[in-house]
Amino acid sequence: KMYPKSTTKIPWSWYSTLLCLFVLSQEYHVEACNEEIVDALQELKTFLGERLNDFDSRMDRLDSRMDRLDSSMDRVQNSIKVNNKDINRKTLLTFNPTEDKYGAGQEAHLDCGIIGLYESCQWEHSGDIYQLTDVMNGSYSYMKAQSNRTTNQCGITINHLRTNHKGVWTCRVLAFGYNMTASKTLTV
Repeated sequence: KMYPKSTTKIPWSWYSTLLCLFVLSQEYHVEACNEEIVDALQELKTFLGERLNDFDSRMDRLDSRMDRLDSSMDRVQNSIKVNNKDINRKTLLTFNPTEDKYGAGQEAHLDCGIIGLYESCQWEHSGDIYQLTDVMNGSYSYMKAQSNRTTNQCGITINHLRTNHKGVWTCRVLAFGYNMTASKTLTV
């Protein structure tokens, strides 16, 4: 069994007590060791009491730190909560909903971003769903993620537009526990 290393030295009287116990085991006179055993037990009691007080003090400090950490966590959680009554969720999205007109074969930039962090985002068009992670991984040869990852995290570019790309494109972002959407129409 492994025990942690102690930074405290064992009192010398404990060694003499062990020696006395050894002597007792050799059937020598018991009276010779009584005083040393009593002294060593008293030192052991004091030593363990000090360690217990030190442990209690450390636990109190740890409890205090945990209370401060809990308080900090509560403040952080309260600061990131978005209340439906206080904010219009769509205002968190950076999105231009105006209709865009393109010619066939052109490149279309669909911008969609969010103020802050997001969990996931996807684009929807004509019943198809395009997860941004799939777009970033190159799953669609005609589509790529835009390079501005600061304010346009969910933005995509459609290369070589075809007529089947026309219609309503909806950006759906999951953030702060809310599902936010915005749509725009592409005319090809």
